Amino acid sequence: MNNTLGQQQNLSQNQTLNMGLIEALHILTMPSDELQGYIIKECEKNPFLKLSSQDEYIDKKYISSYAKEKSDNYQAFIDSYSENNESLYEHLTEQLRLLPIDEITRSIAEFVITYINEKGLLEITYDEIKNDFNSTENKAIKSELTKEAFDKTLDVIKRLDPPGVGCANVWDAMRAQLLDKKIDGVVKSDEYNFTLPLLSQKGFELLAKSNKTNVQKTFGLSKEQIEKALSIIKMLSPYPGANYSSGNTQYITPDISIKKGEKDELIISIPFSTINISIDEDYIAILKKNATDNDTKRFIEFNKTKGERLIREVNERKQTLLAIAKALSEKQYDFFKKGPGHIEVLTLEELKNHMAETSGIDRDESTISRIVNSKYIETDFGIFPLKALFSRASITLSSGTSISKDKIKSTLLSIINEREKNGEKKLSDEKLSALLKEKGFDISRRTVAKYRNELKISSSYN
Repeated sequence: MNNTLGQQQNLSQNQTLNMGLIEALHILTMPSDELQGYIIKECEKNPFLKLSSQDEYIDKKYISSYAKEKSDNYQAFIDSYSENNESLYEHLTEQLRLLPIDEITRSIAEFVITYINEKGLLEITYDEIKNDFNSTENKAIKSELTKEAFDKTLDVIKRLDPPGVGCANVWDAMRAQLLDKKIDGVVKSDEYNFTLPLLSQKGFELLAKSNKTNVQKTFGLSKEQIEKALSIIKMLSPYPGANYSSGNTQYITPDISIKKGEKDELIISIPFSTINISIDEDYIAILKKNATDNDTKRFIEFNKTKGERLIREVNERKQTLLAIAKALSEKQYDFFKKGPGHIEVLTLEELKNHMAETSGIDRDESTISRIVNSKYIETDFGIFPLKALFSRASITLSSGTSISKDKIKSTLLSIINEREKNGEKKLSDEKLSALLKEKGFDISRRTVAKYRNELKISSSYN
């Protein structure tokens, strides 16, 4: 009988321990706004917890040793990080903020994006947008919205994800997606050529009538080509924005803030500061003094222990976020000082090791991944998903240096944009490779061609 009692006690302790670990991990990965709601509910259930306001935790660190000057041409593209509940507008503006484009183009693009409908199409003319733009207070930009500037801006928008966004109609959108699949190698050149003519009003009318003979005669295609074209068309969407939320943009509460100070420093803070929880020791003392039965004593002990655990877990969360922020401030110094695009190669494993070395906080990589995937960071350049500061894609140069592919692609785009701005002719991939080598990126012509295609920029031979 004693053995049975001991087994029950051990089982109960293990269950409590497991629930505690689950709760700790849950709190660690919660976004700030969700955590605040969770704490308020816990305080409503636990009479020994009390709320009060507190100042945010701020850590000022002079890190001029990390302020090595690096090329201002370094710009990076950050991989898409859209969530299922992300609106199309959010998805587009997030990407736009990270593109290495001039401020005039950026301002025009931000305005034009507001006219893209939920389907992902821009079903409005330049003249209509111009009229609306003239009614705004942005006088500095009004004169800049020429037809030429609009077309240039629209080209920028059409390079964003999802493929086909910003097109005027479903045919243009599907043709853009088809080209994207050709660039990615999903669709072969010959398949692209015989599928493209079908992406039209006439092509769809004939396909809808299931009259393949007419399709063959009209477009000069074989039955096999028509069948293949149909399978490719099924991969395309007439509405590129269909997979994004149509709801209103939700306010995002950043979990970490890293901003520039007045001197050569970065100011790190944990903005979660509106709620502070503590144990109401006075209330517990009064209850204990008047407790006459074991049930009351157990009630007091249970809720006090639970409250202390919640406080401990919230504090551990803050210390973990602070350790992540400190590590990022050092590993991604250029980003916080110079802005979007200056992303260094950084993996979760590297962040984990740096946290352990500098802050003594050792979290496993999977836990850090869960934290990173659910948090946002506030910077001088806007609020970004925390995972945007990680770049796994890299190549090793002949010098042995590991470089982010995003940096190379961005430098390539900067070179092309600069030449376009100066009215200079396009360069071949070989010449672009030579210019990149001058900037320290020793990569082959084939790699340049690959990155150029990924950026959806045509070659000098087109």
